[in-house]
Amino acid sequence: MIEALITLLLFSIGMLALGAMYGRGLAVSHSSYLRSLAAIQAADMAERMRANPFGAVNVYELADNECTAAAQPALPASCSGDCEGDTLTPDELAGWDLNAWCNSNLALFGGLFNTATIKPDDASAPDYYDIQISWGERSVTGNNQKSVQNQTFTYRFKP
Repeated sequence: MIEALITLLLFSIGMLALGAMYGRGLAVSHSSYLRSLAAIQAADMAERMRANPFGAVNVYELADNECTAAAQPALPASCSGDCEGDTLTPDELAGWDLNAWCNSNLALFGGLFNTATIKPDDASAPDYYDIQISWGERSVTGNNQKSVQNQTFTYRFKP
């Protein structure tokens, strides 16, 4: 009888450890998923900028407060609806790209999305741009306290 109880105790400890590993695996998988979304979104904006070579590159710049849940870049005044099929100047196309890209970030990241910025890297690499996407991830600290940590993905490219 004691042998059965010891076996049951060891089996229970093993199952608890397996459950903890499964939970941690889900957290790492979700973190990886969000980082992949950020990489895809950053590459998408880089390609939008490259596809509009006649637009002023500085039109694509976004500050920290211009692409958030509370504020998105405005559509160009010449757009009818969502600008699909409209004839736009290169600078208007840039405005439409920024609006569509920010809305896409909000839809993909949901309530986890913080900000997105696009700015030239004048200091260390002139002619290059940095696209940064920031989101919040739920995490558990060492003392089992739950918190939200901000994560940032930076994509550097030359338009």
